[in-house]
Amino acid sequence: MKTYHINKIITSLLVIFTMVGCEGNLEPVTYNQLSPSNFPKNVEDVRTAVTGCYSKMGNYHIPNWKNRLIMNTATTDEFTCFWGHWSWENYSKFLWNSSSESVISPYTEYVQAHTICINTIERIKQVSMNEELKHRYIAEIHGLISMISYTLYDFYGPVPLVTDTKITMNPNTTFLPQRPTQEWMIKYIEDNAKLAIDGTPKIYAESDFGRVTQGTAQMVLLKLYMHEKMWEKANTVADKITDLGVYQLQNSYKSIFSIANEQNSEIIWAIPQNISDMFNQWLAHVLPSPYVSPQGIPVQKWGGYKVPWDMYNKFEERVDERLSCLWRYINTNDGILDLKTSNEDWAKLGAIPVKYDEDPASTGLAHGNDLVVYRYAEVLLSKAEALNEMNGLNQVSVDLVNQIRNRAKATPITIDMFADKDQFNNYILDERFRELFCEGARREDLIRHGKYVEKAIERGAVDVNDNYNLFPIPQSARDENPQINQNPGY
Repeated sequence: MKTYHINKIITSLLVIFTMVGCEGNLEPVTYNQLSPSNFPKNVEDVRTAVTGCYSKMGNYHIPNWKNRLIMNTATTDEFTCFWGHWSWENYSKFLWNSSSESVISPYTEYVQAHTICINTIERIKQVSMNEELKHRYIAEIHGLISMISYTLYDFYGPVPLVTDTKITMNPNTTFLPQRPTQEWMIKYIEDNAKLAIDGTPKIYAESDFGRVTQGTAQMVLLKLYMHEKMWEKANTVADKITDLGVYQLQNSYKSIFSIANEQNSEIIWAIPQNISDMFNQWLAHVLPSPYVSPQGIPVQKWGGYKVPWDMYNKFEERVDERLSCLWRYINTNDGILDLKTSNEDWAKLGAIPVKYDEDPASTGLAHGNDLVVYRYAEVLLSKAEALNEMNGLNQVSVDLVNQIRNRAKATPITIDMFADKDQFNNYILDERFRELFCEGARREDLIRHGKYVEKAIERGAVDVNDNYNLFPIPQSARDENPQINQNPGY
């Protein structure tokens, strides 16, 4: 277990003061008793303020990260849940509406986070300090803005983000903006990502792991360009990430997420965790009650999240080492239990996505494994897809996919296995599932391939169409600002 400086600042200070308003369903928020008159004054204050912006990205039990992961996973075919709570059917059968908490929370949290970020930049500009370091801190925040803005755009389409600090720093201002154009939103994400690329380093010292790097910001651009099917731009950015010379595949798939191998060179961005305050609780959500840790670690077991068996069957069983993170078999007091042949209702639902291993220091719920958000394997798969879309079926794309499969000890593919680019594109979609399951990529991938709603209908959703590729704007935001028009179909 490692405890990073970035965690300590977030949790010990509850960090940054700012007033948030004017962006829909938002009340003034005070994060501590500091005020604009006394904060920030010096370089340490600035560092604290910047780290406060990172705290809005959150950890597993803070809504931001969890909402992003769950909405991109639980609404897809790679996820099912044993818990009978209505919210899981709400996700899987597309039953949400503009008043659903699952829709409201991410919108509110990320719009607030955006305002905190731009206000922090404005305050940092007024501080007398080393200009090079000031530029880097501001660039880091621009990187966070690009991530926040992309998530909002991916979930809701263009949203009315207020960028004028004369408005955002005055909680008494009444400002009712309309939704921007798609072109404006794309450019805003791009501009902030590029400012981050220009001002951040390739890599930090261990104590600053988790901060935005050039690779992090490039990854936001890659996600954006794949989302928009801007294949040439996606291909170019993928090459730029490779050319940084920082990232490479790990030899072992399981080791990517291991607490013993944190900060490994496959990770492009992760949210640091520890077992005392900002902690990873993924295992509690996935491990079933009969499971017994072979190491004797007293892990919490709620047994909810599963990967359906029809998705598990997309792997080469007993060959593909990625199944080391997707369990068919579990250790129990009575020996090894085969979930696929078990008569237990919870086992019939699917395999257990044990993406993170057990932390030897854990006392139950909390584990210290860093939460992996972006990693290099996705870069290779994105480049393969972009080249296939640009050039048709080609050997370079096949070789890129085989880099991923070879690491997993899966059977390599050959170009003559595919009739055309469309068949290969379908294969890439499956390979992205096999590589990135339960990492929050599936919803975007299915939408890009035109299969998101199709898969929902197969799971029992009714009266849905491609309008559901976007979530509805929360009604509470529209009540506060009638200028915000609703997404089609809601």
